[in-house]
Amino acid sequence: MEKLYCPRCGSQKYGRDWIVDGKVRLKCYVCGKKSFHFLETDPLGSVSSLREGAEAHMPSDENRGTVTFNSRITNVFELLRLYEVDLQEWEIEKQKLNKWEVGAKGADGSLIVEPLFQVVAYLRQRVMKPVKFAPIRPIEITLPKRDPLPPSGSAIQKTLLIPDSHHGYRKNPDGSETPLHDERATEIAVEIALRMQPDTIVIMGDQLDLAEWSTRYLITPDMRNTTQRAVNACARFFARLRYACPRAKMVMIVGNHEQRIEKALATNMSAAYGLKPADEPDGPPLMSLERLLGLKTLRIELSKGYPDGCYWVTPQLKAIHGELCQGHKTPKKVTEVYSDYSVVYGHLHQRHYYCRSVPTPSGSREVFAACPGCLCHIDGRVPSAVSGDLLNWQQGLIAVNYTEGYTSISHIPIQDGRAVYRDELICIPQATEPSYGANSL
Repeated sequence: MEKLYCPRCGSQKYGRDWIVDGKVRLKCYVCGKKSFHFLETDPLGSVSSLREGAEAHMPSDENRGTVTFNSRITNVFELLRLYEVDLQEWEIEKQKLNKWEVGAKGADGSLIVEPLFQVVAYLRQRVMKPVKFAPIRPIEITLPKRDPLPPSGSAIQKTLLIPDSHHGYRKNPDGSETPLHDERATEIAVEIALRMQPDTIVIMGDQLDLAEWSTRYLITPDMRNTTQRAVNACARFFARLRYACPRAKMVMIVGNHEQRIEKALATNMSAAYGLKPADEPDGPPLMSLERLLGLKTLRIELSKGYPDGCYWVTPQLKAIHGELCQGHKTPKKVTEVYSDYSVVYGHLHQRHYYCRSVPTPSGSREVFAACPGCLCHIDGRVPSAVSGDLLNWQQGLIAVNYTEGYTSISHIPIQDGRAVYRDELICIPQATEPSYGANSL
């Protein structure tokens, strides 16, 4: 490469300093003399001799790119010339320059110090190319007509409590998707609901994972663009529960994962927060769970206001998602927090139960705390603050029987697609997740 000398002071410390509108600015680092040249007439000439041992990553997508060089190039202008970057198409978004020294012993025993340089240029298209996304169509929920079942005539009120299912997906390198929810566990919940015919079904929150809506945790690329498919799968699960139990009252408690939509809108898109259609100003917002999951069509009530959302299963038994239970990992501690009544909670993905007697003026009274577990996969694929060997999750449901002055609960463990209900083994065979259309349930 040709050496340059400052025309004012004659110093060799004269080189590229910046690039503007197709021009190179040369600067003397001794006297400060500056001059401009067009790129086509750059006096430093070709740098093709520097290509040996070079590495580059450019572009990283259609609109942005990165070029990097770890060698004797000392500024971004030499780097751009080395890779023949067309500055009519690309512009510098930012740059990173690093310099360090290494020492080595010479043949005569003297110390040789060599400077090393790293030059990184982050580029972007001057004219951005549009990114195409697949159109999203609204789902249509159509429930088959079914004659209502006759009243049971029983004085016992039956309730089925369904814990966290975390409907969601991870994208695989081959284009397929891995579900976070366990289809066999949710199908067992539907089968038990069909056999039990409860008076009430309580869905205890975190039915949607919504990883890509998080404002707190890292969102990895395999989680992006999965919300629509997750919403469809969750709505399909709810529709199957409604079809199995057409007379049951169904209530959904909002969990912390469903609250991610509200948080994300309030934090990043406040203009869309609470937005309602002009023809239904008294209805729920456009991005509400009621609309996304079709809860009105499915006749599912929504208990909002996480973490305060709840449902009183009996006068002395409260169902919550479980935000306040997170700091109390044992059900014994939970009964100390909720000492005036019993509580069933989700959130922890573990099967818990603890009962104790509380003295009252009229005698002792039993209070208990219980957690059914979860319906998501428990092999570590669901994003969690705890993973690997430390993951201690179990799957299950809870059935509650109540008559005046008496409450009993029963855990229904689910293990590897199997559960026992009323002396009957329910077994869902292992199979790949069924393929459903974008608008089907």
